[in-house]
Amino acid sequence: MAKFNYTAKNDQGEVLRDVIEAEDRQKALSVLRAKDLTVVSLNEIESLEPAAETPAGEGRPLPLRLAALVAEFQRFFKKGGSADDLTLAKRRLFSPRKVRLKDMALFCRQLAISVNSGLPLRESLEGIYEDMEVSPLKPVLDDIIKKLHDGVPFSQAIASHPKTFSPIFTGLVRAAEEAGSLGTTLNQLAAYLEASDKLVRKVKTMMAYPGFVAVFFAIICGVMAFVVIPKFEEIFSGLGADLPALTTTVFGINRFFISNFPLVALTIAGLVALFVFYKKTAKGGLRIASMQLKLPLAGDCLKKYIIARICRCLAIMLASGVPVATALQIISKIGNNLAIEAAILEARERIIAGFGIAGSLEQTKIFPALLIRMLGVGENAGKMPEVLDRVADAYEDQVEAAITTGTALLEPIIITVFGMLVLMLIVSIYLPVFTVSANIR
Repeated sequence: MAKFNYTAKNDQGEVLRDVIEAEDRQKALSVLRAKDLTVVSLNEIESLEPAAETPAGEGRPLPLRLAALVAEFQRFFKKGGSADDLTLAKRRLFSPRKVRLKDMALFCRQLAISVNSGLPLRESLEGIYEDMEVSPLKPVLDDIIKKLHDGVPFSQAIASHPKTFSPIFTGLVRAAEEAGSLGTTLNQLAAYLEASDKLVRKVKTMMAYPGFVAVFFAIICGVMAFVVIPKFEEIFSGLGADLPALTTTVFGINRFFISNFPLVALTIAGLVALFVFYKKTAKGGLRIASMQLKLPLAGDCLKKYIIARICRCLAIMLASGVPVATALQIISKIGNNLAIEAAILEARERIIAGFGIAGSLEQTKIFPALLIRMLGVGENAGKMPEVLDRVADAYEDQVEAAITTGTALLEPIIITVFGMLVLMLIVSIYLPVFTVSANIR
């Protein structure tokens, strides 16, 4: 029997700290949950007897393997990793044959269906491999199947491909293997990846049209600035006629940019470099992250998107038996926003000190009231994973609605703004023609 130090909260919100004896970590969690306690932290009391070294993940007791999982998370984040995506490892500038989010979502869904249908894991992977078309994931899957044939656990097999499977993905699979809930965890991961892929595709669709219009407009402006406007300026200067104020202004601005183009380009590049440098500083990154969340329309949508991802991942981790404090440490970087990361870590410190989850998050003044109320309900009822899933569903629906509305409004706004600018350039060029024609009469 192993001994564990635990910190938990009962239905009345009282903080309990004590020692519990159980065969392993999962049994300890089960006993505490049976007493309607919300586990904040659960750590094994190390034995004074030296333990023989064993290969990573093989023959090690469950508590030691979970401790190794937590250590793996901590090492990952200390190296500057990001949990922004559950499928991909740390981003690199030139990553060959990167597995798409869509492919990972499809792989997880197929594997979840096969495992939940009762097929052995290795046969499930072999069936998916045979049906898989040409994809960067196929050679990875082939290597995983070979490792399973050699008796390597699934979590260790996917851990050997860090460019495809992040440490968080690997850790969740390992926790699911130890808890015997691989099928459930794969279902949750598949649903999360599918929802993320759906939102990403919607955002790309929304940005495709304004992006195309912006590029087309930039080309038109470039041609007019360097070819058309100088020609007309030369013609009008030869006529010696008085030009309208609009034409004079446009010609003057165009002449300034052409004459000082290198200086203008260097100034813009310097401002961009200064912004990037400031964003990388601790104070600057936090301030810019806070400003992003306060942007009109876009800031609210971004916050809801990040909260939806955090709630979904937190639900998966809590359902897999990860303590609240450890789960908050892991998910703090998911949104890739320093303001939300700092708020989660601040709430985590308060939770460890014995305060409630909902109340600790409310103290940060950054999370919406709906989330706080729902977390309070889940905390009191002892059903945090279920409540977190519902909150994630609600915010994902709101984000999708905001994206749909934004798409409908963005197209006429883009057409109107760019159309007005083009019209101004055309009028500034042709207005002197009408003036000169009137003077000739």
